[in-house]
Amino acid sequence: MIKNNSKNTNTVASVDGEYTPLFTKNYNVYINHTDAGGIVYHANHLVFFENCRRDWFGELNLNGYFLQTNDGEIQHFVVSQADLQYKRAILLDEVISVRIDKVELKPASIIFYQSIYRHSQTAFLLIMLIAMLMLAAY
Repeated sequence: MIKNNSKNTNTVASVDGEYTPLFTKNYNVYINHTDAGGIVYHANHLVFFENCRRDWFGELNLNGYFLQTNDGEIQHFVVSQADLQYKRAILLDEVISVRIDKVELKPASIIFYQSIYRHSQTAFLLIMLIAMLMLAAY
C-alpha cells in the first residue's frame, strides 16, 4: 500500500488505484436503532458514524473528544457540519461496515469522509462528509 502524499489528506491507496479505508468497523443493527418497519432511524446513521470515529481514535490510543497539545492545553472537537447522502435503507438485523475513507487535517478542523456498506456487499448505503471544529482550550 502507498500513502497518498497530498498536502492535507490522509488516505491509503493500493497499488491498483483502489482506495482502502483508513478504518473499518462492523456493527449489528438492533431493534433500538429502527422504527416499527425495521428501517434504521436517520439520526442513528450519525450514531454509527460517531461510534466508528470514536473506535478509531481508541485504536490509535487517543481520546476522541479531548486532545492535549504539546503545551498541555486541552482542545475539544465538535461536529459543525454533516452532509449525508442516503442511497439505500439499513435494516434490522443487518451487519453494517462503517468506514473512515479519508481524513483532511486543517489548522483548526478535521474533515472525515465516511461511508456505510452492508457487510457482505460492495455497494454503499450511505456516505457522509463531517467537519469537526476545534474549540479553544479551557
